[in-house]
Amino acid sequence: ALPICSLIRLLAADYGLDKCPLRNNSLTSLYLHCIRFESVEVFRVCLSFLSSCPNLQRLRFSVESAKGPKLILGFFKQNQGQFSFPNLRSVQMRYVSGMGSALDFIEFVGSHSPSLREVIILKDGQVDLPSARIYNICSRLRRSCPVAEIQYLAAGPNYFI
Repeated sequence: ALPICSLIRLLAADYGLDKCPLRNNSLTSLYLHCIRFESVEVFRVCLSFLSSCPNLQRLRFSVESAKGPKLILGFFKQNQGQFSFPNLRSVQMRYVSGMGSALDFIEFVGSHSPSLREVIILKDGQVDLPSARIYNICSRLRRSCPVAEIQYLAAGPNYFI
C-alpha cells in the first residue's frame, strides 16, 4: 500500500494535475499524514483531493514541513473563487515546528468553506509559541474563517481529537 503522503508527492511531480481523476461522493472525513507544503504542486494536489470529495465534512492533516516559496501566495490569489468546499465543517492541523505555508492553506480552504465551524491547530513538541504569536495566528484565521471557532492547543504525542 502506498501511503497518502507518498501519493501526494508522486502526483505533485506531475505538474499537469489540476483535478483528481477520482470522485468520491461518500467520503466525509479525510486525514492526510506528513504533508510537505513545499511547492505549489503539493497545494494543487491537496486541493484537488478536497474538490473530488464534495461531501467532505472533516479534514485532518499533519504537517511535516511547511516552508513553501512565495509562489504559493500567488497561486492562492490566482485561484481565488475557483474552489468550493460547501460541506466542510472542521479542519484540524497538527504540526511540530514551523507552520508557515500550511497556515496559508487553512486560510484558503477556510475562505472557500461556507459551512466551516471549527479550526483546530495542534502544536506537538516541547517548545511553545509566545502568546502574542498564538493570538496573531488565531486573529488571522478569524478573518478568513469568520464563523468558525478557532482553537490553538499544545498537544502531547498521543493527543488526537
